[in-house]
Amino acid sequence: MLRIAQMAAIVLAMLVSQAGAQNLEAANVENLRAVLSGYHDVPGPDYWQKLDQDAARAALLQLSSSESENIHIRTRATHALVNFANEEVERKLSGMFNSSERGYLRAAALKAYSMVASQKAAPLLEKALADHDDVVRISAIRSLGEMGGAEAIEILERAMNKENDPVTRNAMARSLQKIAPR
Repeated sequence: MLRIAQMAAIVLAMLVSQAGAQNLEAANVENLRAVLSGYHDVPGPDYWQKLDQDAARAALLQLSSSESENIHIRTRATHALVNFANEEVERKLSGMFNSSERGYLRAAALKAYSMVASQKAAPLLEKALADHDDVVRISAIRSLGEMGGAEAIEILERAMNKENDPVTRNAMARSLQKIAPR
């Protein structure tokens, strides 16, 4: 009976190690591309925590910055980088915002940057309020609303005084209301 229990423990250990190896394998570019290309949402933090952090971060950085990659996969990879925040990710997201010509991707980079950089994101969010693309401006407004605090209120109020577009002004008013309900 002891021998059967020992063999069962060995088999269980092998299965657990194989499952762990599969998790580490899932952090390559091809597998993450498949995960990000579905119709479902970007997986949540529980999924990303199971992966090798350095390999997943590297694969997501590659997917998000590749000009030849599908824009939806690039955007989803950009959002997923929030789960691997560090200084390199902050630099890449800020750089992506500043260098991409695609408003949709700049908005995604801005949103992700504001989530990983928190209060440090305020200057970039303020810059984004003057962007020519409405998607980027709305992303900045919403990010400021989520960031909250006195600095976000000041930035939104200054921008609202200059803004002529009623949709954008409405978004600013909603973000201000979210920060400081009256």
